[in-house]
Parts: sequence; structure tokens; C-alpha cells
Amino acid sequence: CEHPPGAPVLAALSLEVSPGELTCLTGPSGAGKSTLLSLLIRLADPQAGRILVDSRDIAGLPLSELRRLITLVPQDPWLHTGTIVQNIGYGRSGATRSQIIAAADRAGVTPFADKLARGYETPVGEHGQFLSGGQRRRIAVARALLRDTPILLLDEPTADLDLATETRLIADMLASTAGKTVLLVTH
Repeated sequence: CEHPPGAPVLAALSLEVSPGELTCLTGPSGAGKSTLLSLLIRLADPQAGRILVDSRDIAGLPLSELRRLITLVPQDPWLHTGTIVQNIGYGRSGATRSQIIAAADRAGVTPFADKLARGYETPVGEHGQFLSGGQRRRIAVARALLRDTPILLLDEPTADLDLATETRLIADMLASTAGKTVLLVTH
């Protein structure tokens, strides 16, 4: 979809998601799926209308409170220079190594980390340059699962993954997000 300059990406959108529900948003590139997720975490503000979480307008919530409620795994996740375990641990201050590894297992990090000479202590490089796109995504999903917020936004979490890994990751994510509100964006 192409949008003329100045034209809204989303117009007349109304979406209600119940607590604990998994909602899949699909559509062609440029349809506004990622824009919707950006609006939900206030990376952008709507030009009109409002967004409610538990009947509260998120425009009035302090960003720190909103961040305690919602976690986003973006299409192109960012990683810090550091190790795999440090990048996952960034999701929750004070998390134990066993909590980090448990989140990594649920996000499909363990199969590739176990093959690396330094395992979870492997440096990822600046912005994760030493890893594939799929590996970076799985680390970002692990970080989000470790954060353990009630709302999880996943923007193309299985892009760059082979079918077997994609199937396993989706099954593990669904099992570990039971009871959470999940918005999954995919083509």
C-alpha cells in the first residue's frame, strides 16, 4: 500500500482486544500494522481519536507506567553490544540467570546458543551484527518474555526464520503468554 504524503496511514480504525486474548493483525506491507503498534506504546501519537488500556486513555499515562504494561518486539529489534545473556537480561533488572535462560528456552534461543563456542556468553557485536536476523529476533522475544508485562506486541517475530523454527517459536510463545494480551503482526 502506498500512502500519499500527508494522508493518514490509519483512518476510521476501531479495534477492541479483550484481556488475555491473542489477536493477529495481518495485511500487506504498508497497511499500517507496525504504525498501530507504535501508537500503542506512544512512539507516535494519534492525530485524532484515543487509545484505551483498561478504560484509561494512554495519552494521560506516564510513559513509565505504560512501559510496565506493554512490551514491543519490533520488526528490527535492537541489541546492545554485550553477550546474549546480557541482552536478554536487559528485559528485567535483577533477573536471575535461570530466569533469563528459561525465557531464552521459550524463545528458541537455546538451540543456536548451545552451538556457539561461548554459548550464552557469546558477544553479539554492535547492534547484534554477529547474529542473523532470526537470532536477533529470538533474543528480542526472550527479552520481552522475561519482562513479563500484561500486554505483548510482536511485530513480525518469525521473519527470517525457517518453517520448523517458526512453528516451534510460535508454539512456545503461545504457551508462555497464556493469560496475556498479545497482538501479533504478520503478513
